Amino acid sequence: MAAEISGIFRQELRELILSSKILVVGAGGIGCEILKNLVMCGFKDIEIIDLDTIDVSNLNRQFLFHKEHVGKSKANVARETALKFNPNVDIKAYHDSIFNTAYGVSFYQQFSMVLNALDNLKARNHVNRMCVNARVPLIESGTSGYNGQVELIQRGVTQCYECTAKAAQKTFPGCTIRNTPSEPIHCIVWAKHLFNQLFGEDNADEDVSPDTADPEASGEAGKDAMVGESNEQGNINRVSTKQWAQNSDYMPEKLFNKFFFDDVNYLLSMSNLWKTRAPPKPMKFGELDVISDVNDLSLNVGVIRDQKIWTVGECQKVFADSINNLKLQSQQLKEGDHLVWDKDDQDAMDFVTACANVRSMIFSIPQKSRFDVKSMAGNIIPAIATTNAITSGFVVLHAFKVLEKNFECCQNVYMRLRANPRNQIFVPEKELLKPNPKCYVCGDKPEVILKVDTDVVTVKELRDDILIKGMSMVEPDVMLDGKGIIVISSEEGETECNEGKLLKELSIVDGCILKVDDFFQQYELTITIIHKTVGRDDPKFEIIADQEVLKPTKEETSSKEPQPGPSGLNGGSSNGSKPYESDDDDVLCVETVPLQPSAEKRKHADDDEPSSKRARVENIKTETPLEEVEIGDQQSVLLKVAGLYASHLLSDISLVVGENRYPAHRVILSASSEVFQCMLLNPQWQECKESVINLVEDPQNCRVFPQFLKYLYTGQVRISIETAMPLLSLADKYNIKDLIVLCRDFMSKSIAIAGIKGYLISWLQYTLSFNYHQQLTNELKNFLRLNIEIVGYSRDFVDIDPNNLVVLLQQNDLVIKNEAALFEIVERYLMAKREQIEHEESLSDEEKGCHMKSLIEGICSHIRFPMMTVSELASIPLKAITSFSKEFFCDRMALGMSFHAGQPFRLSDCDSHEINLQYTPRLYTCDVFCLEMKVEEIHNVDNYKNFGACFFSLSEFPYNSNDSSDENTIQWEIDFFPRGIRYNRAQLINVYNMPLHHQGKVEVPETILKTVRVRCTCKANLIEEQRFKIAVLVSGNQNNITHTRTLHTRINYFSRENRVINIDNLVNYDELSTDRSLYLIGPNHDTVRIHVIITPMQQGLTHDPPNFDFK
Repeated sequence: MAAEISGIFRQELRELILSSKILVVGAGGIGCEILKNLVMCGFKDIEIIDLDTIDVSNLNRQFLFHKEHVGKSKANVARETALKFNPNVDIKAYHDSIFNTAYGVSFYQQFSMVLNALDNLKARNHVNRMCVNARVPLIESGTSGYNGQVELIQRGVTQCYECTAKAAQKTFPGCTIRNTPSEPIHCIVWAKHLFNQLFGEDNADEDVSPDTADPEASGEAGKDAMVGESNEQGNINRVSTKQWAQNSDYMPEKLFNKFFFDDVNYLLSMSNLWKTRAPPKPMKFGELDVISDVNDLSLNVGVIRDQKIWTVGECQKVFADSINNLKLQSQQLKEGDHLVWDKDDQDAMDFVTACANVRSMIFSIPQKSRFDVKSMAGNIIPAIATTNAITSGFVVLHAFKVLEKNFECCQNVYMRLRANPRNQIFVPEKELLKPNPKCYVCGDKPEVILKVDTDVVTVKELRDDILIKGMSMVEPDVMLDGKGIIVISSEEGETECNEGKLLKELSIVDGCILKVDDFFQQYELTITIIHKTVGRDDPKFEIIADQEVLKPTKEETSSKEPQPGPSGLNGGSSNGSKPYESDDDDVLCVETVPLQPSAEKRKHADDDEPSSKRARVENIKTETPLEEVEIGDQQSVLLKVAGLYASHLLSDISLVVGENRYPAHRVILSASSEVFQCMLLNPQWQECKESVINLVEDPQNCRVFPQFLKYLYTGQVRISIETAMPLLSLADKYNIKDLIVLCRDFMSKSIAIAGIKGYLISWLQYTLSFNYHQQLTNELKNFLRLNIEIVGYSRDFVDIDPNNLVVLLQQNDLVIKNEAALFEIVERYLMAKREQIEHEESLSDEEKGCHMKSLIEGICSHIRFPMMTVSELASIPLKAITSFSKEFFCDRMALGMSFHAGQPFRLSDCDSHEINLQYTPRLYTCDVFCLEMKVEEIHNVDNYKNFGACFFSLSEFPYNSNDSSDENTIQWEIDFFPRGIRYNRAQLINVYNMPLHHQGKVEVPETILKTVRVRCTCKANLIEEQRFKIAVLVSGNQNNITHTRTLHTRINYFSRENRVINIDNLVNYDELSTDRSLYLIGPNHDTVRIHVIITPMQQGLTHDPPNFDFK
């Protein structure tokens, strides 16, 4: 075909097309078009896989199929038809499931690329994982009505399919489905549940009987059931719905009367349900609404069966016929097997349509045609053949670029029915979407948090519902980390005994970690369990990957308040990107409270009734006649302004941010921001004359702009770890001072979790550029200095500026276990920088090597190698990093070895300040320098109680590390007073130089000091005065993360006369008396922990560092 004709493609591309091997997954609407395009372009080696068979409904858009093909394999027929276009192509078809273990990672590795044309999330997730692990390019495509999308997935280059959240299927409360339906979809879901109760897999969560636990229900419901004696199972002998139907031989009339007459009458007895609702009208089999039937028939004349609305009589007839047919199908199954509802199964579809419409009639809900019910029940948006054709065309165009390794030109492309503000129907992304570092599929350390009720969920549910259904695994193996317990095995029968056990019975409880391995997908995952007690209609589990980016929030899926945006729910753009929101614990929803203008007005928060209902006048004596009074209801005004935001009513401008367009009001924006005021009201600005204003924002700011805009209207904003900095950036840019305060306050209270989750460095780099964020900057710097072992292993530590890292490494008060641990963090940083340098296409290999060598020497020159032990120094040549600058590391090792050997010429040769810092110890927390002290149950500790310990420190740094004699150690007595100090009353007797008439008579009164103190007493008989640094680290808790919170240091000379030093006010005295103190750690938040570090400061070898000033 085209590739065989010289001149159509460039020679290089032509050769790539002819030599490539392509896998097409899916032979439906898009798959057929892709296969046709590939054949016509001249691709020679193609394989296609699809398990589905051809249905009559496919023929209107899948043009490789014809009427005679109905019931045959899609993959095989697509191959036969495509070969008629070009018989010279080698096409191999698989009528099989993509989940078959025959198609492992090695199967995918044989292809040049994979083209996805699937129609369900689970299969897409599976193929995504296989391609990511096989490192094979995947071109993902999909359509929805007139909208389409094509994206490239290449590990390390772009996002994978699971890097961003996919909207979950909407669910409904069980009591709504069973008791009070109000929409057609409620009836359709109920009908699908009824199908499963009668013919499918029995699921207690899909019970269709009236829900007597409905919090609204009351009245006479169930009184009859209370009459009579109870047996062991309750009032009656209970059987499942399926068992009852089988005992009734699936008699259509009996089933109909039970579900649509008896159960509805039972609902009517729940009187409270119908106080504000129209009550349902029970229906018996054979009862027909003649007038309604005649009217319906007149409306449906000339309409095909699937698109007309059935009459009551037709619904009853279809119900009876489908019941009988489904009964025959179920009887042909093996014992223990069951039917599975399929939208393309005629009898199953007829049953759901008939049941849904009968229930709709009973509850006075509009009925739907079979076509509409199929669309809603199967979550189908009708496919458009033209959209499929255009999408498949873009897929093949992307395939050409992938063959040429031109990934940078493979931006996502979106198809729209209507042109965007730039008059584009085909909208490309501006750049490739980078991988999400927290993705639980393609991230460096795939991990998720699983919120689950460990008291009710079984191991079988963990495997089937959570890992296989919820997380798209195929053959998971699960082990309880730390205990080596195999919870789930993919080997048949190995852990079958565990299936019925609750998670808690296998010690899977709050805080434990599961290691999951799917050998088939070559996929490993770490799952942290958080126990969550759930309500009756709450989901049993919740999977949190990126906490917000990878999980649609409750507000996004259930809120009825529309968000600003041009298309989609909640202002989401057509590419599926959504504003950051999260329900997790590290999210703060804040609200600006208006100032009260007068003392007579009472805060609405104190009112017994909602403030929006009426204004209230307080503190007014009614017996005094009032001629004039000032009253108001500010909350009502705020609600009205918020209503403008929600409805877009009277909007006079549109803000274009990224791909989204937000209707807005000049007056609201101008009142909220001086920048907007100048921009929109000053005639000298071009924006003042325009109704559509383009705001150029960074991608991260674009994602949070809806939340930012909502704040300007409502004074409310949802701030999370992910959104705090972009919201602060927008607040800075548009000078929203109150939002700046809120963001800074949230960030200040979330520093610990930011350090763990990899946001602290980005926060620090941003705040450094603003002088008015100085306090927050200092808090971030201090946390970094005191907790480098937390931040150093976070994902964004690699983003710290090398110059700032040097300043950090120059500090003496850097808290670290030992110098070797610090070198390990620096090595990790440098190896990550090496990855970045390797991807710099503008540099030659020689330039890359020189740049890497310079970076290593510039940073590692501030590692204090003499502070390492001999064994730690000896291990340095084994580090990968040393290969880039062997001479440098040899010199540094020699410097360290000479210090231990006591070679003075080595020391005298190095007189620069940088080298002198090499011999200055940091605050090391290893046992040689540090003593840990804990006081548990602090609230039960008596006042003035002293906790003591003995500690041996170094008297000086040993030049000979083999010298372990007592002469090189000094004994210290450490006393910790967490509850203050009391000096008892005393008398001074025979004090030297005291006047004679006072001797024996001077009383010292009792003294109480309200302080938290550490007292260090040197027990050695020092011949000469020696200098030591005493440091006390106080641990704290923020966001349930234990870290070093404060540091107190003293440098003191000790001698025989001067043995004691007191360090007071380690913590505010009253702080430890509160239950919510940030200085209390442990599972019960009742433990105080300190570390006392004692380090010798040798004359001539220790020096002060430069200022701790980042740039």
